[in-house]
Amino acid sequence: MEKLCILQAWASGTPFLLFDALSGIKIAENHIFFKNPRLPEFIDELYVYNLNTSKDVIKDLCFRRYQNDETIEVLKKNQNIKIIIEKE
Repeated sequence: MEKLCILQAWASGTPFLLFDALSGIKIAENHIFFKNPRLPEFIDELYVYNLNTSKDVIKDLCFRRYQNDETIEVLKKNQNIKIIIEKE
């Protein structure tokens, strides 16, 4: 039974790692960086609500695919902060 608990504890971090890999998000003092955000081919739109960050600056996000490009829309934020999206 202990092994099942270990696997479940490991799996609990998966959504956060997946979000980090998809968004490339990095939060600085007064900037939020998204580096090469990517959605999987089978997802055209992804909403993230009530995102809690250490700086508590972004609350709601929407990732959208438009043909061969992805966009990020900040739907709700707590501070006047600069959003930077870097794409290669």
